[in-house]
Amino acid sequence: MRVLGISLCIAAAVGATACKRTSHDEGTVSAAPATVPETTSMPSPGTTASGINLSGLGDQLHEEASNRPRAGVTVEQVFDALDRIGIKTGPRKQLLGMAVNARYCANTRVPNNLTVVVCEYSDAATAESSTAAVEKRFAAATANVTRKVHGSTVIAVMGIDRTNNRGDADRILSTFATL
Repeated sequence: MRVLGISLCIAAAVGATACKRTSHDEGTVSAAPATVPETTSMPSPGTTASGINLSGLGDQLHEEASNRPRAGVTVEQVFDALDRIGIKTGPRKQLLGMAVNARYCANTRVPNNLTVVVCEYSDAATAESSTAAVEKRFAAATANVTRKVHGSTVIAVMGIDRTNNRGDADRILSTFATL
């Protein structure tokens, strides 16, 4: 019984609760809820645990969609071109362009577990410098990602597997280069 009580205490501790022994003979355990130190502040509503304010996210996405660059290859042109060559795109979803210094971004899923992200930038120089910054900042997480810049537009093909979907990724990238 004592081993069972200790095991329950360990399991409860792993589950983020505190344990205390209530009976020495039976080895029973009771779990008290974990407490948060008084120095820990809870994030205010509309923010992440790290304090990022999300209350303006909808407004930011609307702002980006309303102020897309007027030059360069568009997200729609890229995704439509993929559909034309037989790489069927799924639902198209807007992403936060501000995160990569873009004016507008969207992604779609395509067959063979690939995700295609296309971002529109104000100009080619910004597209180049922002892509270089993203590659540097997220170098450890980009092993299965290929990014290409074409004028003021950048494509990222994610989820590339050297054996199963490399051909589709290459077709996506070569199609993008022709637009």
